[in-house]
Amino acid sequence: MMPGDAFGLPDTAALNKAADQKTSVSMPVRGRLVMNDSGILDVQLVKTNTAGAVKVARAVLDKETGYWGYTLPAVADVPAQTIFVSTADALGANGPLTLSGPVPLPERILHTGDQISAPQATDKTVTPVADDLDFDDIILVFPPESGLKPLYVMYRSPRNMPGTVSGKGQNVGNNWMGGASTGDGAPVPSQIADKLRGKTFGSFDSSRRAFWKAVADDSALSKQFSEADINQMKAGRAPTADFLESVGKRVKIELHHEKEISQGGAVMDVDNIKALTPKNHIETHKGK
Repeated sequence: MMPGDAFGLPDTAALNKAADQKTSVSMPVRGRLVMNDSGILDVQLVKTNTAGAVKVARAVLDKETGYWGYTLPAVADVPAQTIFVSTADALGANGPLTLSGPVPLPERILHTGDQISAPQATDKTVTPVADDLDFDDIILVFPPESGLKPLYVMYRSPRNMPGTVSGKGQNVGNNWMGGASTGDGAPVPSQIADKLRGKTFGSFDSSRRAFWKAVADDSALSKQFSEADINQMKAGRAPTADFLESVGKRVKIELHHEKEISQGGAVMDVDNIKALTPKNHIETHKGK
């Protein structure tokens, strides 16, 4: 959790309106909780090419604890989680707070009151694929009597949890990416599935980087791409889509889960993943 002031959020009136109307607000900078390849939980702040829409919700008072709380809905294999926030003078404020429920997360949330601050030492990572990242965040607002200012909350979804690659993939021909612009998209090639199956990654982002590196290393597949695209994939980044299949600054091939993760879709099952152009990806989600 971080104070809303640190992100330059809209004023309280605008946030309260968004919460009441169940709409979102735009944020040019968003945060993510990601388990890195060393098993350490990282906080990443990402400046996106286009402002993302972040849900706004009202925290409610828990009469038993005196804390203000909000319950995140259950998704996939993760049960519902409750975020608790206390004022500095709340009873038990000096004790630890945790997400309620059997949540398989290593972190514990300590009482923060309204004294949250960003770490002084940070690592800056430049990535050209911010639009293809996954964000799980929410802005919590509180009534005036709480004494709490709006909070920006990042939480982990199944996309950002460790998982093991499964699935068989499909045989693809000499124009694999040709299918990315139509219908369900291009399937994961069977030889890539064979290479990644059984491997465990700290997050879907990590498995996605490994996926593109494996494509670059495959002699049959790599000859279907330009030298520039191969260099991008060797760095774990997606190849560039055809110009007519790009949308704004979304110019890279994107990986799409056919069965949405929020509906129980497997995160790292290659048979649940298709490669789509940005244009096709947008159209696919419009049809759901």
